[in-house]
Amino acid sequence: MRKLGDGGGEEWAAGGNEPEKPEKTSARFWRSPEGVFFISAALTVLCFLGHILFLLHAEPSRYSTLSKDSAFAYSSIPLFIGMVFFVAAILNFRRIKVYSASHIIAIIFVIVFGSLIVHGLIGFGTHLLRTSHGL
Repeated sequence: MRKLGDGGGEEWAAGGNEPEKPEKTSARFWRSPEGVFFISAALTVLCFLGHILFLLHAEPSRYSTLSKDSAFAYSSIPLFIGMVFFVAAILNFRRIKVYSASHIIAIIFVIVFGSLIVHGLIGFGTHLLRTSHGL
């Protein structure tokens, strides 16, 4: 039997008889604000580039059967998704305690491509208004 004061050097979990397992360091980074910021920044850039590549593929192609309105509608889907990642990148950038040079470079890319996403969504909205009112 063990005495009450004898801890033995092990820490036990509150719910059971198993010692706590340390969390992996790579999993901790990807869940941190820095990891989520870099992932959101990369996905913001990829969403805008996906929008541009779709427009370049659909617009000048003679083989595409999409109308111009359908091409604008389909190409706006990555813009809406990119807007979510843009907001997530900004919010997670604010949660980072200490900024490094890579953080500053990434936030510049996020701001540039995020503003292009906002501009693309405004353009899509005005296109919808023009076509619905016959202008």
